[in-house]
Amino acid sequence: MDKKYELTTTTKQTVGELLYRIRALRNFGDVKAGDLGGWIAREANLSHKGNCWVYNDAEVSQRAKVFDEAKVRDRALVRDNVQISGQACVSKYARLFENVRVYDRVVITDCATINGNVCLHNCARVQDYAKVSGNVILRGNAQVQDYAKVQDSVKIEGDAQVLGYVEIEGDAKLSSIAEFLGGLVTSDNLKSRLEEKVILDFEEAITALKADTEELNIKIQTFKGLLGILEGGGVK
Repeated sequence: MDKKYELTTTTKQTVGELLYRIRALRNFGDVKAGDLGGWIAREANLSHKGNCWVYNDAEVSQRAKVFDEAKVRDRALVRDNVQISGQACVSKYARLFENVRVYDRVVITDCATINGNVCLHNCARVQDYAKVSGNVILRGNAQVQDYAKVQDSVKIEGDAQVLGYVEIEGDAKLSSIAEFLGGLVTSDNLKSRLEEKVILDFEEAITALKADTEELNIKIQTFKGLLGILEGGGVK
């Protein structure tokens, strides 16, 4: 197999393991021959196939694997048995541990932390200071942001968004366009939280409609006034 990179003699010690900075041997993707990459412990951490790459000061160690077109950038940390594939991107100060699986076009960035047996598919996104653990599954366009925490066997899919300081646990399933901004969501109170969200959205829609209606009435009255002036010959 034609190798696309080599381990340099530049090393550093971390978590009881020696890491090597990598250097590209040929052009591929957005990487040019001679470019220095991030840090890996062994060639098994980064496939020689595809355009996958470890950039900057990112670290991939222990039994973690990066392959296909996946990218690990900046100061991201990938350890244990984590696997990152497809066109996924892990960047900034994101941390992935244990048996996490990342597929497709998933984005994990900022200071997000993911561990356990979490699986992320499609275009799911985890960012900011969000934490995801346990056996959670994220797919579709699901997003976990801010300081949100998702754990246990929660499933989040569709266009669902978990924002703010919300905590979701148990075997709750979120889908469609559900959006949670705070509080604790469990499999027991999920229905009531969804009902609460629907009611709030409805109330906001009614409020907005009333405001628009009032503005429309003002315009109608103004128009009637101007029409009355014109009909009465007030303008010459």
